[in-house]
Amino acid sequence: MEPIIATMISMISIIAPCIVLGACCYFLAKKVVIEAILMTIGSGMGLIIHLFYLLIPI
Repeated sequence: MEPIIATMISMISIIAPCIVLGACCYFLAKKVVIEAILMTIGSGMGLIIHLFYLLIPI
């Protein structure tokens, strides 16, 4: 039970990058401009990097 709880607590930090990516995708759906495209690409890369640091131990 302890490893499951520890894993769930460590996954809480992934909520913020997901919210940012969702907001960027919403902005891109409403208005297709270069800023929206770059924000979506940047937040997606940030989410991927965050997942790498979370899932791949050093």
